[in-house]
Amino acid sequence: MVNFRYTKLKINNFFRENMLILIFILICFIGGSIAGSVAANTLTYQQKTVLLNYLSGFITEVNELLSNNQQLMARNVILANLKYALLFWVLAITLVGVVAIPFLIILRGFIVGFTSTFLIREMFFKGALLALTSIMPQNLILIPSLILGGFLSFIFVFRFGGGILTGRKYNLKKMLVGYSFSMVGIAVLLLLAALVEVYVVPYLLRLVEGIVI
Repeated sequence: MVNFRYTKLKINNFFRENMLILIFILICFIGGSIAGSVAANTLTYQQKTVLLNYLSGFITEVNELLSNNQQLMARNVILANLKYALLFWVLAITLVGVVAIPFLIILRGFIVGFTSTFLIREMFFKGALLALTSIMPQNLILIPSLILGGFLSFIFVFRFGGGILTGRKYNLKKMLVGYSFSMVGIAVLLLLAALVEVYVVPYLLRLVEGIVI
């Protein structure tokens, strides 16, 4: 029988011991979001026009995919999301993650910040409605998953790399298995985010299409 109180205490201690790493990952995401927001405010009129035209075409394409080939859309989105978990795993075990993982978190923050700011700034109520229906649903799962994945990967990198540099002995097999299982959990969350993006967002877009276009 699982001792939930002990498990909760262990998880709390784990996060408390690695709080600085979690704060660092959060700062990376927030910094990326701010940079994206600033970039959205510096676009020229021509760039804004191109992006608005692309956005209109994107909504139309989503509706076509929903009607004609939703399975293809689902496969592409699921694979794109699951690649994050695989990328985290590879970057961590090769120790490249100490540089690459923060960059991935910053990049995701930049995309979210740029897209949200652009939509709301250029389309006002319509943009806010579009952001709520096309960006927020999957990102409510995707962003926490990526932050948690980056957090766990960074811990693995520091423990593994630190053990090599200091000569401290770790049970590498146990550590690798534990980290791999945690990435499987992240992959499940990313899969859930992909399913929301494929099977929920297109229908929400279809509901507001007549308003935002």
